[in-house]
Amino acid sequence: MESPTTRPKDRCPLGQSVFGERVPVADVRTGLLVVGTAIAVVGAALFLTVVLAPPTTTQTATNVQSQTPWATGSGSAGGQPAYFTFPVPGALKLIWASYNGSSLDAAFYASGTCALYQNGSCNGPPTYAWTDQNSGVYVSNATESCPCYLVLTNQHPTTITALAVLFETYQAVTPALSTFSYAAVLSGATLLLGIGGLAAFFGLFLRRGVYRSAGATGIPEIDEIEDEEEDSDPPVGSNGPGPP
Repeated sequence: MESPTTRPKDRCPLGQSVFGERVPVADVRTGLLVVGTAIAVVGAALFLTVVLAPPTTTQTATNVQSQTPWATGSGSAGGQPAYFTFPVPGALKLIWASYNGSSLDAAFYASGTCALYQNGSCNGPPTYAWTDQNSGVYVSNATESCPCYLVLTNQHPTTITALAVLFETYQAVTPALSTFSYAAVLSGATLLLGIGGLAAFFGLFLRRGVYRSAGATGIPEIDEIEDEEEDSDPPVGSNGPGPP
């Protein structure tokens, strides 16, 4: 019979946790650690991409409008100007030409220089003007705004029609992600980080065989140890071996 004060060295003392010792390399759950680390890396990369990405993107955009202004003859104030309007300011390029090649006087008004168009003319100085031309081009690299007018004056006896095309180049600023997309991607990245970190933690510190039986691990169950203690203790009231 075993002494009550000694136990085999391969048994686990009471109160000592199986997690109390340093985890040997052989007990690391390699698969769980690798998968968890990979998931955490993907989550971190996605998180940093969303956080460090610029909130807006800027790209060059172009608006184009065409009009067919016309002017009555003999230099009278009459006809229809070309009227252009764009929602945002930008750099402008105007091209115009008469249909039959007849010469015209033309005046282009931009950035509010034509505050009021009335009776075939504007009440302000033109941004640019042409005299006795059958076509014309105006280019501005500065930022200008519309409404814009192209007013024609015809010195010929018959009505002349022209084609006018106005191009506007501007910087369009748009958000990189909508609010919903930003929140969804950020939540997904956070979830991946949490899952990957938890899996990697278990891969490192959850020892192999924790849930196996005592026969497989060599660690006796508490009930078995208590039974052995009861068998080794002398009966109550007994003084041990001696004379009767």
